[in-house]
Amino acid sequence: MEPSSDPRTARSRVPELDGLRGLAILTVLVYHYFAIPWRPPPGPTWAWTSKVLLLGWSGVDLFFVLSGFLIGGILLDARKSPGYFRVFYLRRACRILPIYALTLGAVASVPMLRGGVFPWWTYATFTQNVAMARAGAFGAVGLAVTWSLAIEEQFYLTLPPLIRWLSPTRVVLLGIGTILAAPALRALLYLGGWTMAPYFLMPCRADALMIGVVAAWSVRAPTVRAGLVQFRHGLTAAAVIGAVGAALLARWRPGFTSFRMITFGYSWLGLWYGVVLLIAVTNPDHLISRALRLRPLRALGSIAYGVYLIHLIALVVCTTIMSTWLRSLPLRTVGSTTLALGVTLLLAQCSWTWFERPIVRHGHRYQY
Repeated sequence: MEPSSDPRTARSRVPELDGLRGLAILTVLVYHYFAIPWRPPPGPTWAWTSKVLLLGWSGVDLFFVLSGFLIGGILLDARKSPGYFRVFYLRRACRILPIYALTLGAVASVPMLRGGVFPWWTYATFTQNVAMARAGAFGAVGLAVTWSLAIEEQFYLTLPPLIRWLSPTRVVLLGIGTILAAPALRALLYLGGWTMAPYFLMPCRADALMIGVVAAWSVRAPTVRAGLVQFRHGLTAAAVIGAVGAALLARWRPGFTSFRMITFGYSWLGLWYGVVLLIAVTNPDHLISRALRLRPLRALGSIAYGVYLIHLIALVVCTTIMSTWLRSLPLRTVGSTTLALGVTLLLAQCSWTWFERPIVRHGHRYQY
């Protein structure tokens, strides 16, 4: 089925997607800043709360679904354009590379951030996720989060030729096959002793990315989109079931290296996020859509990329500073977390306003 451009998804900025992006980075911040260092008091309620917060690492999976949806949608809309490859890669370079290069430079120049770093050429070529998979470690703390950028860059090399040279229907069938195959690949690697590789490698995480691509096709195919609008109560039920399943995953084992999570857990979370995304773009009156349009969430979403790159660097630096000022461990933890959060948000906002956004606007001068 040939997709058609929809004004809500292809021609205008969808505020709910900014809210989803804000929600994704918020869960990552909660995970790194609060869930990991928190030692909950005794009691089942606190234990449950701690496990739910420890599921915050899956905010990266929401980013993957969003990326698949947005990039897949852009490529589907432009698949017949003569400037298809050139414009896509120029725009992506303007969006991804400038602040990423600054981040690499910052880590290289600060000794406390360089410990455990993999060879610099792996970061420069976006292959650090392969190095991390082989070592079974995240490497330098300041660059630990960049494994997901490597996955997305590898995805950007894979998806454009597929959408250009295959029909949309075949792309969707390939996407569904990928969604089904990824858990099996993760299980094989895990059983083979590669316990971290399923988390780091692009083919293993391609299910979340392709969920987003299939969702992008769905809202562009008139018949499918009409069915989604008519089936809105079913989507709500699916979102509730997905939330219950996520809660059960949190109760069993919220860590990203457990066998349950590696096999079906990643896919379950990706499908749940995909359902929430479809609700957001097909039913603007839904409670979920209204929540995603909240101004603070959208504002956080607009600076999410900078926050993602900066937040661990800020945490390491602020923790080091606070360790020299405060002797009390609880005060030191609260102080460093609060300071790091403020520094992260301030730097990310400044970066977006005066550095990233002008370059992005320059990139959009290249037209399909």
